[in-house]
Amino acid sequence: MKKDPTWFVVTNKYIVAANGPDSLYIESLRAMDVLELSKQLSKLGSHNVVVDSVNDYSKLPTKEEYYKESEKEWEKTEWLPFATKLDLMKRRSVEWPEFLVIHWTAGRQTQNGKAAIEYGASKGHTYCFLQADGKLFQGAPTNAGGYHLGDASISSYASLGIEVACAGKVEKIGEKFVPWFAKDSNGKIIDKDCIPEENIIYDGDEYKDDGSFKGYYQKFTKKQKNTLIKIALYSVQVLKIKVENIRGHDEVATPHGRKTDPGASIGEGGMVQFRKDIKLMLDSGVLWDAI
Repeated sequence: MKKDPTWFVVTNKYIVAANGPDSLYIESLRAMDVLELSKQLSKLGSHNVVVDSVNDYSKLPTKEEYYKESEKEWEKTEWLPFATKLDLMKRRSVEWPEFLVIHWTAGRQTQNGKAAIEYGASKGHTYCFLQADGKLFQGAPTNAGGYHLGDASISSYASLGIEVACAGKVEKIGEKFVPWFAKDSNGKIIDKDCIPEENIIYDGDEYKDDGSFKGYYQKFTKKQKNTLIKIALYSVQVLKIKVENIRGHDEVATPHGRKTDPGASIGEGGMVQFRKDIKLMLDSGVLWDAI
């Protein structure tokens, strides 16, 4: 490096290096995701180092310029700027959401976003749909409200729902991980529809402090998880949803235990850990448009 920089920003536009009391050094943001980078940099106790991708320090903004950018007010828009707009679902409200709620579909991870939005519209539902490849489809304006929760401790109208293409909670039978759709009408297992073990996460705890129920879950894909992080950061930074209001369907459905999504599909520790991760990235200066 030409010289030691003196402050830090997380963005996928830069190669990042961190030098501090602990001599932590990260060669390339390409080598890890933003969450892992934030965890590593949090060990420094301060956010103060950046190297740009061409190693040209003269092109870096000043510390004051960066923080001015990071504190800017983005304009709320009816359509998420990173989603495919499909204006097909019912508009039942004109209020901006106070909650972000994450679901899984309990279906095949190969579900198509456009088809899922069309199906939901035919049933009177309102939500966004996240494909396995990380592409997001939005069926109604962000402030349209609508049905996606059923009985719950919060209002569907005051929440933005994200349906993630995923089998969710599955049954282990022998050495096979069997979603409901991997059985024929006689209960015989359909091998081709079983979930590979490498795509399974096990939650061994009862519903206590980690926000998910005991059992086997199909994991969200890495691209789905990255998009969920982007949605969560956007929700806080633009829609002004509180971090504690980023919830799982399993957390808000009533009575307790009626729903188990997303559970451990979103990662070890369920929604409780997901919120901690989002808080860490926010504290590390991660901006939604850098994901």
